Amino acid sequence: MKINGLLLSVFFLLFSVTFIPAVVTSPTSTTLQVPMTIVFGPKQYNRAGGAPQTFTETFQHCGTAPCQIVVVNGGAEGTGRVSSASISVNGRQIIGPSDLNQQVERIVKPVTLLDQNHLTIKLASRPGSFLTVSVECQAPAAVLEARAPGVSLLNPTTLLSAFPIANTGTAAAENVQVTAITLVGGTLTTPTLPQNLGTIPAGGSTILNADFTGGPFVAGASYPLTVQGTYQVGGSIFCFTLNVGLRIPPSAPGSAPVRSVTAGSNFVTGAPFPPRPPDLDDANGSLWTVPTGPFVPGTPTLTSTNTQLAPGLAKAQLPFPAGPSTVEFPANSGLGINGNSIAEPSGASGGGVVFVTANTFAAYSTTGGSSFTQLNPSTIFPADAIGFCCDQIVQYVPSIDRFIWLLQGTNGFRLASAGHSRNLERGRSSTAVR
Repeated sequence: MKINGLLLSVFFLLFSVTFIPAVVTSPTSTTLQVPMTIVFGPKQYNRAGGAPQTFTETFQHCGTAPCQIVVVNGGAEGTGRVSSASISVNGRQIIGPSDLNQQVERIVKPVTLLDQNHLTIKLASRPGSFLTVSVECQAPAAVLEARAPGVSLLNPTTLLSAFPIANTGTAAAENVQVTAITLVGGTLTTPTLPQNLGTIPAGGSTILNADFTGGPFVAGASYPLTVQGTYQVGGSIFCFTLNVGLRIPPSAPGSAPVRSVTAGSNFVTGAPFPPRPPDLDDANGSLWTVPTGPFVPGTPTLTSTNTQLAPGLAKAQLPFPAGPSTVEFPANSGLGINGNSIAEPSGASGGGVVFVTANTFAAYSTTGGSSFTQLNPSTIFPADAIGFCCDQIVQYVPSIDRFIWLLQGTNGFRLASAGHSRNLERGRSSTAVR
């Protein structure tokens, strides 16, 4: 009895394993294991009653990267599956009736695409069943985008433009070809197409100049520009389309009403704050590209130019003392402070204090400039949304006996004021402008 019971248990175990329905991907599927970009769909096709149904679609594609068709059979829970269907791309059958049954959940097969493609789906299964079809192609490792467009109006009917094409991907974009440049209201005059831009390395960029006639173009107006072309990565050709808005600057010389704004002041408390490194990311990013204008030959001067002595200074008087009308520096003292290699100095003096700034640091002197005390802007002002990047300007206003200190942040500007050297270290009063 124990043996019979054991055999019976084994029989029921085998029976249960044998008859569990399988949900599988078709054994003929071949999925590309790389990032993909969808070029068609996903779109669902439902089987109605009556005779077999035929659906036709058309879609465009550009490039030679590997592509595949993805067919999902029915719903995620296994309902509504198709048992008989065929799918053709450009007249070639990719999926036949034998590829589909109630156990197949998904089919992926490679396809070769043209510039203009025709997709045909025939459903002959029971009413209520459906397929979801999409076509996807390998995504490029190089990604091109347009940045910082600039425009110049040579005259009302001649527009010059320029902008960088940057590669934000992880691979070089080789053999970059610009095949079309269109501007609403304008006719392209240069460059001659196709224009070969060569190779744009990952993280690199190149500048495209494009000039147009037409219009009349209006100062202050915006005009949409579209650039199309191709490039290669790993032997495959990819296509790109860049859309740029060209805004023509106001005519010069010109004028505009002066506007003013009032911002409340804030007193900084809690200094010194923990020091922070300057946030240089994107703070000085380019927002404008100067177009290359037409070459205009200049007229050479009749006499050459060279270095000359200052007026009133004879050779016999060299070296100093200098003669009249010369420039004299009563003092030229270094700060004795190590900063970054970008100087960009600014300075002012008043009330017995000399206050100087550079790209990322500041310093003051109460000894007439013979010695300086360094200031770290990040310890004077809190780590708020304005932040601190670089670039500073300082002025002294005698009428109010205060230093005015302008600091560039990553998300705006900070305008600070202080009347004494001890208040410089505390950021006595400041206003943040975003």
